[in-house]
Amino acid sequence: MDFYFQYRIAYDNGQFYDRPHLMTVDITKDEYKRIVLGVMAGKEINEIEGITEPLEKMTAIVHDIDRWINMNGSQRNKPLKKARNISGLEFFLTMSDYKRFKKIGMAEVWM
Repeated sequence: MDFYFQYRIAYDNGQFYDRPHLMTVDITKDEYKRIVLGVMAGKEINEIEGITEPLEKMTAIVHDIDRWINMNGSQRNKPLKKARNISGLEFFLTMSDYKRFKKIGMAEVWM
């Protein structure tokens, strides 16, 4: 199943990149459920147990995309020759998904 997410990058030089790019990764329904339940319980996606593979996929996607996007959000014609030094990544549910899950309540999501 497709899981749509957004991300925030912290670089070694102290800069951040958190423009609202929507990314997707293919995960299982169980992994999706773990992520949604964890986020709705107040955890960051990086802290949720049992989703190692999706986190690895998401991290790889962000690293690849980062090579193609300038710091101002514009797209590059060629990727960076050397990847930027990333000191931290944060992943988020899309705001529309978060609002939807919050509105309908978690009991109804998995029925």
